[in-house]
Amino acid sequence: MNRALRRRINQTLGEHGLGQLDHPGLVNQLAYLVRDDEHFKSLLIACEPSERGHMFAAMAPNLRFKPKTLDQYLTEARQDAEARRLPLQAEDGTLKEFQIPEIKTVAMDEETS
Repeated sequence: MNRALRRRINQTLGEHGLGQLDHPGLVNQLAYLVRDDEHFKSLLIACEPSERGHMFAAMAPNLRFKPKTLDQYLTEARQDAEARRLPLQAEDGTLKEFQIPEIKTVAMDEETS
């Protein structure tokens, strides 16, 4: 992280009465600000997918409430996205339209034959 960005982040943290980036209690301070399960889920989903496990492991023990498991949060988020038919992000970063999966049964195959 470059110095200018680090300085801006530290300034913003300080304006909110929080420790600097290198402060050992910063994660505890941030976790204390998480209101509830929905708020925590929204933070996890906003986090880069590869970092969600790290974020969960660091924050979950410091929350003011008993959190669900990471899998539960991700399942709920997935179900919500499917219900709202949100676009899907492809590996290359582009968005694809949500498609309802087509489920075929043996009976359906026999009717079309």
